Amino acid sequence: FLCSMAFFNRAKGYGWGRIVNVASVRSFRPAETGEEVESYEALIARFTGNHGPLKVKCTLLQKESQEIGFDTTEEDDKYLVEGTSIVVSDGRPGAKVTITHTVYINGEKSTSRSGSESQTIKAQNRVVRVGTQAVESDAETGKKEGKKGPETDLAFQSPMAEFQVAANFGQSRGILHLGLDYKPKEGGSLDVLASCGGTVAAVMKRGGYGLMVEIDHGEGFTTRYAHLESAAVALGDQVLAGQVIGRAGQSGNAETVHLHFELRIHGEAYNPRYYLS
Repeated sequence: FLCSMAFFNRAKGYGWGRIVNVASVRSFRPAETGEEVESYEALIARFTGNHGPLKVKCTLLQKESQEIGFDTTEEDDKYLVEGTSIVVSDGRPGAKVTITHTVYINGEKSTSRSGSESQTIKAQNRVVRVGTQAVESDAETGKKEGKKGPETDLAFQSPMAEFQVAANFGQSRGILHLGLDYKPKEGGSLDVLASCGGTVAAVMKRGGYGLMVEIDHGEGFTTRYAHLESAAVALGDQVLAGQVIGRAGQSGNAETVHLHFELRIHGEAYNPRYYLS
């Protein structure tokens, strides 16, 4: 950048105490060949010297980032078999960012106008679900998975007369399948039967279960019948083992016509195969 000395001398003539509008100095013109000129740096030095008319403020910003590591937390999951785990969310490091601004007035540091500020971005911990579902020593893959529940004198029977088991209790695609899926044989009956005598505790539509019936058998034992097309019982009904309580269907998140059957003890799902006669 080059500035004409003629402009500087004209500005000086106005006196340092006055405000000079550069646009109003109509005689300002580019320097001609051979005319005395000063560099940008020299002109700034002249204007901002001890006896100059200007005060130039420069701010230097410095940014420093320090990474903050993340931890891994584990959560027990009773619906996952021991030895298995699922990552619920990946960890993400955080950071502490410090921005320092240093102010210089005419090239000299101004301590009173300088400072720093910090901003913290929190780290996100890695969360892992760890299975606690015990596996019996005599467990049979695909059939006798999961832990055995308490002994009982209650007798349970298959909830369909003509069927094939389409899905067993146990791990399936990373989650624990909480019961048995019964697929009616081709041309077979769709009737769903009470596995054991008891009191109807629920007849309702419930999310992925679709239309479901739940029967309370006492001693903390309940059975659940899901994906029904229709129910043949009402809340509070007393039912006998083998009594028709509904028809298998495709309600809820079922992709095919089948019955999802669960056996629960004090609310926790157990493998029905340990109790079916």
